[in-house]
Amino acid sequence: MPDPKTRLVFKDVEVTNEGLLIRQVEIIDMVSGEHLRPTKLTKELASFLEMIEIDTDLYFDTVKLREKNPAFAQLIRTFNLTT
Repeated sequence: MPDPKTRLVFKDVEVTNEGLLIRQVEIIDMVSGEHLRPTKLTKELASFLEMIEIDTDLYFDTVKLREKNPAFAQLIRTFNLTT
């Protein structure tokens, strides 16, 4: 599988009585780290998001590692270790 070149980042998300309200999404270039542009919130983006499944195991493993070793959080920030 090729390395990702861009990522969607949810910048402004709110919990409402109806569910999640996404106000802002950005596209980030993973090579340079630059924020390329705000993403238009369209029906196509909503359809795309309906297809996404997120594996939360890595997230919870990372939270446990941060609790055990605060230096791990600094490592993540320093080297931009996102998955």
